[in-house]
Amino acid sequence: MEALSTNLAYRHTLRFRLRGASLVLLSSIYHRLYDREQDFATPRVHIFALHHVLPDEEALFRDFLQQICRTHTTISYLEAVKRIQHGPIDRPYVTFSFDDGVSSCLSAARILDEFGASACFFVVPTFVGAIGANAQKYSAALGLPLMSFMSWDHLEQLKLTKHEIGAHTMTHKNLALCSDQELADEVGHCRETLIERLGESLHFAWPFGRQSNFSPRAHFHVIKAGFFSCASGMRGCYRNPMPEALHLLWRESVPAYQGTQINLFFMQHTIRNLTNGILSWPAPNHEDF
Repeated sequence: MEALSTNLAYRHTLRFRLRGASLVLLSSIYHRLYDREQDFATPRVHIFALHHVLPDEEALFRDFLQQICRTHTTISYLEAVKRIQHGPIDRPYVTFSFDDGVSSCLSAARILDEFGASACFFVVPTFVGAIGANAQKYSAALGLPLMSFMSWDHLEQLKLTKHEIGAHTMTHKNLALCSDQELADEVGHCRETLIERLGESLHFAWPFGRQSNFSPRAHFHVIKAGFFSCASGMRGCYRNPMPEALHLLWRESVPAYQGTQINLFFMQHTIRNLTNGILSWPAPNHEDF
């Protein structure tokens, strides 16, 4: 996912305020030109992606959920992946995901519970339970001020309340820059650790989320590790079942701080411009690895 989506300092810049004002204006114009209710009724699977819901973002996140639940059916991440694979996609379905595993995700989970919704929390095992200097170091690596991170007990609690825990690499590296040994550690060892600590690990999302942060080689290691799905941080949704998309899924970035109106605008734009293509590379030749 874009670095700007997690960099809190950016939210206090003139550039951020001007961007927000421009997007609110564009959203209003777009809403007048196109019927939002009709677009939102489009049958599809839409996977949302966030990083955190800080205390000053909770009201915004709750407002976004109220708007979404009025027009969409919320489902689990696993059900969303299965519907993308086999269908049916017979109504507008949405599911939520969070990257990095900061402790404010616990607040997000409680708000989701209020609406009967769930999420997949993609965590970095090395970051889990980090405190002190380690927490400072890992927060800085994510472009954040000092944050606390969920513990293994927190992740167990999330599982008990029907949320899912996914893998986000072992140390949050840019996989496009990794050697084969590093990919084995970042991807394969990450899955092994989550299975050992939590009993399962079905889903993977790569750090930074853009196509330039992934590669055919990384794709091969995700498949080799045995993950059921793999997600990007690039906008998109699914109108028809697409089994071939499972290891290269689109996710819609909807940061709470951006505000409901802007997030709904980007959603509607995605729906109207969807070509139902998939992010892909040529199938990797296993003999090359």
